[in-house]
Amino acid sequence: WKIVEADYENFSAGDHSMDVWGAFAEGPAGEVAVAVAVTQAEAYRQLARVLRGDLDVNDGWAPPVTAVE
Repeated sequence: WKIVEADYENFSAGDHSMDVWGAFAEGPAGEVAVAVAVTQAEAYRQLARVLRGDLDVNDGWAPPVTAVE
């Protein structure tokens, strides 16, 4: 496996926004693994979990719910 790149996105809805990082790796047969997290470092950590088989690709995720002020 070879780490290919990381990508940053910002999602917004009204006055609220969220930063998201994706980390990508390419396998020996051309397959691609992807992990998404709220920081670049965490995206790479989760990518490592995907490659080790420690993270089920069917797991869902949402940020913690916080009160709007």
